[in-house]
Order: sequence, then structure tokens, then C-alpha cells
Amino acid sequence: MKKQGIRSLLVLGMVLMVYLVLSFVIPFNHTGTFWLGFAFGLVGIGLGTAGVMVAFQGKRTVTSKFYGFPIVRVALIYTACQLIVSFLLMGLSFLPAWVGVVVCIILFALAVIGLVATDATRDEIERQDAGQKINTQIMIGLRARAEVLAEQFGNDDAGAELKKLAEDLRSSDPVSSTAAVMQEMQLEQLLGQIGQALRTGDNAAAMQLCRDARNVLAERNGIAVAGKGR
Repeated sequence: MKKQGIRSLLVLGMVLMVYLVLSFVIPFNHTGTFWLGFAFGLVGIGLGTAGVMVAFQGKRTVTSKFYGFPIVRVALIYTACQLIVSFLLMGLSFLPAWVGVVVCIILFALAVIGLVATDATRDEIERQDAGQKINTQIMIGLRARAEVLAEQFGNDDAGAELKKLAEDLRSSDPVSSTAAVMQEMQLEQLLGQIGQALRTGDNAAAMQLCRDARNVLAERNGIAVAGKGR
């Protein structure tokens, strides 16, 4: 994606060079309308460059940079449209300047609105991705604790129950919800108690705690499914 951004900037640099050459090699009449079209052409190339830089620069995630492509698309579409309009204005230099101002301002406003909207969409996606990551940390942590305990004490009498608990955690929905917070807190407490019981050799207590944890996990999963069905 970084290479894609560099390529886009190189293309825009080439477009700028060609634009400058054509603007003064072609025998346009240098009226006020010509200079208006010429100036907005530079604005179009500048906004295209800014769009590429906003989309790909900075310390962003791969997902964020992927969603930066719509920003580039909007910027480059505006650049292309503005250059076409600019050459038309330079060629039709007899037109009143106000006509060019109206057309160019409308194009510029649409481009800015498009860029703001697409960047806001990307910010929302980043926010949701961050929230999703936070929402899965609790269950991932519980899975890891159960698997460590199963690996350490899997050969004891309570090992079978512990492995069942670890398997249930692996197959559970990792996304937490506010409705299941109490159950997840209970699971965390029960895993601590299971570890303590196993370390002291109280296998009977560990087995019962594993059963209790599986029941709480089933309750938590039921709440998660009900929440998604709303």
C-alpha cells in the first residue's frame, strides 16, 4: 500500500508536468477565464496529492490503509474532472469568468464533501475495529488460561473436565457483550479457583468447579446468542 501511494504521487507529478506544458504550449487566449481554469487545475492536482497522502501516510493499520483507497478514488476522480473542466475553460476563454467560478466551486465542494465522508467512514471503521479487539480480549484470555491449566494438569483426575472446559471456551463466541459481563467475571473467578484447587491437589473440588464453569459458560453463550438475535 505504501508503494501504491508512491506510485500515485509519481503519476500526479507527471500529470502536473504535462498540465503545465500543455497549458502554455497550446495557443490559448490568456484571458481571465483562462487563468481561472489554469488555477483550478492546479487546485485539482493539489487536492489529488493531498488525498493520496491522507490515505496512505501515518501509522495506520492494514485495514485502515485498505479503506484509504476510496479516499484516493474520490481525490483522483476530482482531479480528472477538474483538469477536463480547466482545459475547457482555457479553450473557451471567451466565456464569462463567473461561469467558470460556479462550475469549479461546485466541483471543489463535491470533492471536499466526498473526501470528508470517506475519511469519516474510515475513522468509524477504525473505531469499530478497536472496539472489536477490546471485546474479544476477555474471552481470549479465558481460553488461554484454561488451555494452560489443561496442559499442566491434564493427566490428573480432573483433567477430563478441564479439557472439556477448555474445548467449550475454544468453541464459544469470542466477542463479549455488556449483558454477559457478570458471567465472564464468574468464569474468570472460577478459573482462578480451579487453578488453586489443582495446585493443592484437591481434584474433587477442581472437577466440580470445572462443571460449574461450563454451566456459567453455557449461560454466557446463551446470552450472547440472544443478544445477536435482537
